[in-house]
Amino acid sequence: MKYIRTYINDDETCARWLISEFVNSEVLTECFLENTITFMRQILAGLLYCAMLKVWESDRRLLKKNWDDISKKQQPTQATVLGNFILCLLSKLP
Repeated sequence: MKYIRTYINDDETCARWLISEFVNSEVLTECFLENTITFMRQILAGLLYCAMLKVWESDRRLLKKNWDDISKKQQPTQATVLGNFILCLLSKLP
């Protein structure tokens, strides 16, 4: 776990890849909602948190443009991996 987290913190490409793998509602459901192993959910959540922190600095300005496009009911022109992940999470809300 320590080595994976260190690699994510050192390489933004790796962090983007990890987040992009979870931009899928089926994967989110399987890993977090249907998974009965609490420790595994905690590990995955921690890794995703590290990846989101790494990507945040470079994506935060583009992320605001993504929300502006959505509020104007336009196809997001400035879509980011972090924005797509957030939208996927929001789609799982009841």
